[in-house]
Amino acid sequence: MQTSSHRLWYGRVLSVRRQWLFSVLFICACCYPSYASSTQPNRTKAVTVSVSKISNGVYSVEGRFFVTAPLEVIWEVLTDYDAIHGFVASLEHSRVKEQHDGFLLIEQEANGRFFIFTRKIYILLEVIEEPPLKIWMKEVSKKDFDLYEASWEIEQADSGLNVIYSLNSKPSFWVPSFIVKSRMRKNISASLKEIRSEIIKRNQTQGIRLSNK
Repeated sequence: MQTSSHRLWYGRVLSVRRQWLFSVLFICACCYPSYASSTQPNRTKAVTVSVSKISNGVYSVEGRFFVTAPLEVIWEVLTDYDAIHGFVASLEHSRVKEQHDGFLLIEQEANGRFFIFTRKIYILLEVIEEPPLKIWMKEVSKKDFDLYEASWEIEQADSGLNVIYSLNSKPSFWVPSFIVKSRMRKNISASLKEIRSEIIKRNQTQGIRLSNK
């Protein structure tokens, strides 16, 4: 026979479970992010990602990968805003919405997934390019993020280049911390692998074209 204290405890557990089941993680990531610096390539792991909670719901991401490809090919892939959803699975839509003197506005939609639940994530990025090594990004719509600041950075390494991604973000919807960290790590790692694969693919394709000339 349940006592009133048991019913109260059970009700609280159900309430918490409902919140995290229906609050689907943001991606991030899905989209684009800045990386920690190092001049040594990590050949034991193609992609590395770390996620930490700073404070007040703000999460910090640092990811990187090493690739042997020309700088111009890497830059071409990172700035292919109108086609990135074709090789990054978490993105459903991406386009250059506006071009201004000194910056771009990039509109993106992504899927945040958790079990059978899905939430659309809307991102409007103000992008400042510093060719050919750095890209700064800031989310300006404030629709799904209270904070979203990211960057890409390319660094010289032995026999190749490091591509570094960093992100500080705070979603405007509640998700439990332990779920956010594990899913962000998994989703961003997958996105970085897809971007790295696209760089390798385009580099190989360009090499074939040059050899056929």
